[in-house]
Amino acid sequence: MLNECHRNLLALKSVIQIPLSDADWLRIKQLIPESEKPASGRPGRPRRNVREILDAILWIHQTGEKWHRLPSTFPPTQTCYVKYCAWRREGIVQLAIGILERTPSVATAHGSLTPRGSGRAALE
Repeated sequence: MLNECHRNLLALKSVIQIPLSDADWLRIKQLIPESEKPASGRPGRPRRNVREILDAILWIHQTGEKWHRLPSTFPPTQTCYVKYCAWRREGIVQLAIGILERTPSVATAHGSLTPRGSGRAALE
């Protein structure tokens, strides 16, 4: 259970729209390394959409849920978690969250979207 102080801190946290709007995606897509972007004509299994993986990471951050509770509408949990670990080491996750929380999208700023969760991240 959360104590009252922790609940108050959570209430102050900005809400990030999930899935990311096109405007929000344009603001942070340059953070994703070129090696993560799909390359056509490569043999093997196609890469997962990095935008969907980032949506999953942000969902975990937003809701505070455990990774095993990631909804099936997102890419596989293991895929998202492996990318989260790599991107966290590189500082990408923190930068993306910082950008999105610092300057919320127009829809979020006007309150037209409802948050999908209010818990603090259980990202690790």
